[in-house]
Amino acid sequence: MRLETRFSDIGDNPVTLNEAKAFLRVGNTTEDTMITAMVTSATEWCEKYLGRTLRDMTVEALFTDVGTQREFELPFGPVDSVDEVATVYGDGTETALTASQYEVLGLNTKYVNVPYIFTTKTLAGYKFTYTTLADCPSVIKEVIKKVIAELWSVRSVSVEGSNMQEPTMLSIYKLLDPYRVKTWF
Repeated sequence: MRLETRFSDIGDNPVTLNEAKAFLRVGNTTEDTMITAMVTSATEWCEKYLGRTLRDMTVEALFTDVGTQREFELPFGPVDSVDEVATVYGDGTETALTASQYEVLGLNTKYVNVPYIFTTKTLAGYKFTYTTLADCPSVIKEVIKKVIAELWSVRSVSVEGSNMQEPTMLSIYKLLDPYRVKTWF
């Protein structure tokens, strides 16, 4: 089975520009654009590592090569609502399913169960469109600030030398691990 995800309608980052600037001890507005980009990059990095969203957003998850699988875990939760479930056929066409043709299961992690759908077309996979609900504990906000500080400290270093230092990364991993859901990359 393969999974492709697309994100849209992305909400606010859990760390604001002002919070990041205060953490970095930057008092001017000269670097606001760069710091804003670092906040977004740090948030995205944490989301990928954690396997969960830290911002409200719309997620489109396309599962292909599904074989006979009929239950699918929705990545990058927590899921607020499932907006659409569609079958995707080999010819590229999609058919939206009605609410009676699938079932949303689970409390913290959401699964969608799609019973057998009779069709003469070749089934290529399923597409799920859903919205997430922002959930960012204060520990994760502090980690995002640490990642921003690392990005800030290497901002003028060449690409080859821009990797975060290992001791810092170990502390970041230790802080994030209790909140990690699943790796989806």
